[in-house]
Amino acid sequence: MAALLLAALALSPQSAAQDDGCGGLLCTPSVTFEPSVAAGNAFGGPRVRDLATGEVRELDPDAQVLLVATVAVPTRLPRTSLGLQVLWTPFADTDSNPFTGYSAESLGEGAVAANAPLVEVSLDLALVERAQLGGWAAVGLGVVDQFGPAARPDDDGTYVQRFNLELAATGYPLAGLPEGRPGASFLRDVGVYVLLDYLTGLPDAGDEVRRGGRLYLDDASPWSVIGGVVIPLAPNL
Repeated sequence: MAALLLAALALSPQSAAQDDGCGGLLCTPSVTFEPSVAAGNAFGGPRVRDLATGEVRELDPDAQVLLVATVAVPTRLPRTSLGLQVLWTPFADTDSNPFTGYSAESLGEGAVAANAPLVEVSLDLALVERAQLGGWAAVGLGVVDQFGPAARPDDDGTYVQRFNLELAATGYPLAGLPEGRPGASFLRDVGVYVLLDYLTGLPDAGDEVRRGGRLYLDDASPWSVIGGVVIPLAPNL
């Protein structure tokens, strides 16, 4: 799927010769920026053992600020589009540097920044289109290839490929602004979304993460909930 998307983006029309903004299979792309909050372990976290102290505890729900830049490319196929996303957690941290192995304590820091970006390519299906709901809302399903930092002890690279599914609902609270009002065309496309995410490639029970750090007694929760604002940057490139 990743190869298909990259090829599709490379072949995307630079100037649409057709009235509908499509050239061949692909239509005019758009760009959005999505400041968001991602909640992990939203439905309960796994039990882990601290290998230094022997303490067993359940991981609490956690929330991270997530900044997302999205390029969406509609296609001529009904209800189908392609997506490319770059995701960044600017304030995420961890107790050791995953590349050097040095702990935050040995570096004289309270924590080590864990803000490496993620890249996702997706095939997106519109389950309910905006036009069906008068422009006020939409519901979609994303089938996603994610490329991000390794999470399991047997991952053989610092970045690995994972698969995830995303079910998203987006509301457009300003969709009813009248024509002619300053900024109306922009504001009508500002959205608020909530997304249920299922991610593979996370630690399983028995995995030791950060050697000598913690042992997972249960599988890591694959579920997270993400919510944020959709800000259109380039509705029609």
